[in-house]
Amino acid sequence: MFLTLTRLPDLSIVIFRSLPKRGNANAFNEKLIVKIMNHGRIFMSSTLIYGKFMLRLAVLSFRTHLEKVDEAITIVEEMIDQVKKEF
Repeated sequence: MFLTLTRLPDLSIVIFRSLPKRGNANAFNEKLIVKIMNHGRIFMSSTLIYGKFMLRLAVLSFRTHLEKVDEAITIVEEMIDQVKKEF
């Protein structure tokens, strides 16, 4: 599994995408965001940057604990594995 940061996080927003070993990365990430949103535990948004589909994770509350960020990363990794099986 590869996650690629497009730039260093700014404030509390992280923009990233998963790069599959084969196939269209944009299509893969579009399926990934749908899986994440359907999971229902975390909310993420997406955007297109120079034609590349990117996912965005925003941690806006100063009360957010590291455990919650780790949980979000774990969910993203689990959803990547699910999308890989279907892709």
